[in-house]
Amino acid sequence: DVGGTGWRETVWVQRTGWVAVGGNATYRVDETAGTINASYAGNRSDVNVSYTDSAAAVQFALDNATSENDTVVLGGGRFEGNVTADQQSGVTIEGGDSRLENSSALGASGMEVRVSNVTVRNLVIANHTGGDTGGKGIYNYENDLTIRDVRLADNGEEGLRSLGTTTAVNVTAVDNRQNGLEVSGGPGSTFRNVTAKRNGDGLKFYSSSN
Repeated sequence: DVGGTGWRETVWVQRTGWVAVGGNATYRVDETAGTINASYAGNRSDVNVSYTDSAAAVQFALDNATSENDTVVLGGGRFEGNVTADQQSGVTIEGGDSRLENSSALGASGMEVRVSNVTVRNLVIANHTGGDTGGKGIYNYENDLTIRDVRLADNGEEGLRSLGTTTAVNVTAVDNRQNGLEVSGGPGSTFRNVTAKRNGDGLKFYSSSN
């Protein structure tokens, strides 16, 4: 099955168009077709990548987003595994109502954010167990994370753990083993229309300025 265990496919990234605004790139990851399409401005060589699971396609796009305001767009479907945003600040991950799920790697979270000004939208992040020693839905290490229209469910620890300023809008955290959403740093965080239920605890803040 496409994206299933043992799947291996060569994926070509083709330059098929131009994005004029700010010279930013858009990477479209289509789990069903097993393709990555890159549209960007400037002279950059086409590349190809071979990957063994569908989350690796998302990781490839994140690793190649090299300009602020680059966007990684997921084309719907299920992406199994975990990803890390650690190359470029200001990147946007547009989930397209996709699911990032089922990582059991020891200590791993569904998504780690290690650069500032990252935006995550329209994504379900679920069933990350972390081998019983981790397994947060999103683990944010930096400031100015924005999550909007995101569902965090059935993760081994927190749905969200953030060490920096966080804006959460239209976020649901449900059935996570520890806190639904936990912010332990970064004064000035904003939560609007957030639902937390059947977690170890609902919301936890460690800064009185949030």
